[in-house]
Amino acid sequence: MRAILTFSTDPEEILEDTALILNKRVEVYNQQISRQLLEKIPDRLAVANLEQLQQIVLDMAAVRTQLAKLDFALEDSIKIVAGYYKEMTTPAEEPTTNDEV
Repeated sequence: MRAILTFSTDPEEILEDTALILNKRVEVYNQQISRQLLEKIPDRLAVANLEQLQQIVLDMAAVRTQLAKLDFALEDSIKIVAGYYKEMTTPAEEPTTNDEV
């Protein structure tokens, strides 16, 4: 399950806050799934017997889960940065008055 998180920040802090969120997800990924585990899966699979397959499948599923969480964080970061970029590069609209409407 995913939840939408909303928070307020000053415009000049948007990129820094986005980096903090992304860094947190990367840290969690690095803590929960070591690169060594990921790199060992193909070698273990190539020589596995039937008793080892269940653990290898569980390890692959754990890696996929953490990669998906990292992918979601990257997707969210892209949306935030793209929105920020659009806002910063789009000229501000002139406010309309009641006389102009």
